[in-house]
Amino acid sequence: MNHEVMIIGAGQAGLSMGCYMKQSRAAFVILDRASEIGEV
Repeated sequence: MNHEVMIIGAGQAGLSMGCYMKQSRAAFVILDRASEIGEV
């Protein structure tokens, strides 16, 4: 699958951006080094 946007980090800002991308129907992927989202 091709993605228009790559979001680096699944913290608060990254997840907020993912929500915005979903609403705008953009193809995106969120990448994070942690094994679970929201980890610090």
